[in-house]
Formats: sequence, structure tokens, C-alpha cells
Amino acid sequence: MGTETRKTAKIEMILDYKSVTTDPKVAGRFARRLVDEAARLVPEKEWTVEDVRDVLSFAASGDDAAVPVLDARQYRKRLREEVARAERYKQTFSTMIVGVDGTDGGDEVYSSVLDALIERLRKTDMVFLYKRHLAIIMPHTAAPVLSTLVGRIRALIAAVAATEVEQVLIDATSFPSRDFASGQAFLEWADGKLKD
Repeated sequence: MGTETRKTAKIEMILDYKSVTTDPKVAGRFARRLVDEAARLVPEKEWTVEDVRDVLSFAASGDDAAVPVLDARQYRKRLREEVARAERYKQTFSTMIVGVDGTDGGDEVYSSVLDALIERLRKTDMVFLYKRHLAIIMPHTAAPVLSTLVGRIRALIAAVAATEVEQVLIDATSFPSRDFASGQAFLEWADGKLKD
């Protein structure tokens, strides 16, 4: 069997849909090929599997798709992924935890705030719910932009539910940051803020 035939056989195995979706090793090789192709097409970026996943999710969502709303378990998982990416590739990301207290309108006001917030986020941002907290992960968002975003979100909540909301608590930070000695310290900070 010549070299070209072996290469073709390998490619066919990777492109076999059943193998890609049922065999973790084949799926891993397939994902690495997608990352390699992304790096070839956009060479100024150091691509990861998570980056390719985000682009594919964005492309699959279409023009009118809203930012997905996920639960706290997913927040912790995605936060760990973002920390690993930030540590490996030195890519800054930010997270924000928004607490809305004293709502007289109950779930209706909370839903209005959530809807208004989702309309204004980028499609690459991720929103998570935990009781009366909204957690947001913002990839490729550095600390200098964060204070402006916090101000905009406060103004948005005031515009949407000014009379029903007694207090809005927003904790926001970026990673990597001098505020955290390690990724684990950052994760513990985020977990503590969710439970406040």
C-alpha cells in the first residue's frame, strides 16, 4: 500500500460519521484536524477545540438566534474551560455575576431583566442562571472594558425594572489578573459570588 493510499484511508476513517460520533479517539483526531484547518485559515490566532466549537455554535445558530441561557453547573464547567484556555494561551476573558434583589414583580421582572440583557450581549457571550443571579462569561474581554459594561448593565436594569428592583449587585472581574494567584483562586471567587 503506497503512502497516498494510507493517507486517504486515514482521512476516510476520520470522516466516517459513525466513528467520529462514537469513538473518542477518532473524535479527538477529527477535532484536532478541525483546529489545524482553522489555524491554516486564520493564522493570527492560536486555535483550540473550544474556539472551533464556539464558531460552529455561532454559525449554526443563524442570524436571529439569542444568546443561550444555561444553568449554574454549566457555568462552572465553562468557567473551568475558559481558565484553562486563558492559562494556556494567555487570552483574557471576563465574568460578571449580577444579583437582582427586592423584586416586587417576582419572576416577571426577573425575566424582563434577563431578556433585555440577552438582547444586548454578543453571541459569543454566555449567560447562566443560578437562583436570583445571572452569571455571564465574556470571552476575549479585558478588564478595561469591564467597568463600562458594568455601568451599561446597571443602566439597563434601571430602565427595564427601576421601580421593582431595590438593589442590583454586580461583581465582575477578568482572568488572568493580579487579583488571583491561580486559576483555582479565580474559580473559588466565582463560586463564592454565586452563593452570596
